[in-house]
Parts: sequence; C-alpha cells; structure tokens
Amino acid sequence: MSAHLNVEVPMIGVVNGPARRHADLALMCDIVIAADDASFEDTAHFHNGGIVPGDGINVVYTMLMGLNRARYLMLTGQVLTAKEAKDMGLVAEIWPREKLLPRAWELARQLAKKPEMLLRYTRAVLTHPLRRLLDEGMPFYVAMEALSTLDKRKA
Repeated sequence: MSAHLNVEVPMIGVVNGPARRHADLALMCDIVIAADDASFEDTAHFHNGGIVPGDGINVVYTMLMGLNRARYLMLTGQVLTAKEAKDMGLVAEIWPREKLLPRAWELARQLAKKPEMLLRYTRAVLTHPLRRLLDEGMPFYVAMEALSTLDKRKA
C-alpha cells in the first residue's frame, strides 16, 4: 500500500470485473471507474478466510464507506454491485465493459494536460489522509492479522 501511495501523480483505477481480493488497491486510486458488471467484496479475510482484515483493506473501506457500512461488508461477506459501489461513493463512473478502457484513457489524457508539479502536489494532498491513517494503524492491523493466522493454524 505504501508503494501505491508513493506514486507521485494521480492514478486511475479501472475495475473490469469482480474485485474479490484486494479491491482496496483499485479503490485507493484518485479516480475509480468500473464496468457495469463489476463487483466489490472482501470475503478473503473474516468471512471465508477466518483471518482479521488487517492488511489495510479495513482502513480503505472504512474511509470510503463509513464505519458501519465497512464493518457490515467485512463481517458478512457482502458483495457490492457496481451500482451499489457508485451509490456509496466507491467508484465515480460505471461504463459498459467495452467502453471502460477508452474512458480511462480519456481521463488519463485529460490529466496529462496539466502541469507536472500541479499533478504531483495534488496527488500528495489527496493521498495524505489515507497515508496518515495507514501509517498510524498498520503495525497494529498487521499484528492482529498475523495473530489470527496463528490461531487458525492451532485450531
């Protein structure tokens, strides 16, 4: 996640199908667009995997969805459709799959017209809140995830 946040220019996340594992990587992008048949979930941790969602996905979903919605999604294994994700603010636009990449390239060309330093400084400002939350909590979150993995092996 740190490497993702260290990218110095705005990033466009394109979700062209089910985001079953680490949807947080796409959702951490500055602009997120999705195919109309995309979906978002975190069933790999608590729900099906039996481990704590402590690798940062907990921070990303909570920041983007709000605490109660994120807890519900992670505890129940809820799968969000593209429309639900858009309604909750996880994605900005929904497109038919065949129009998704052309739209992403259009957005990229639009951003590329801006001055380089404007892009870099804006990216720094927009990622600062997420970076702060991850830096503050990541050692604890990863420790809890590791402990749950150890407990799972003992069972």
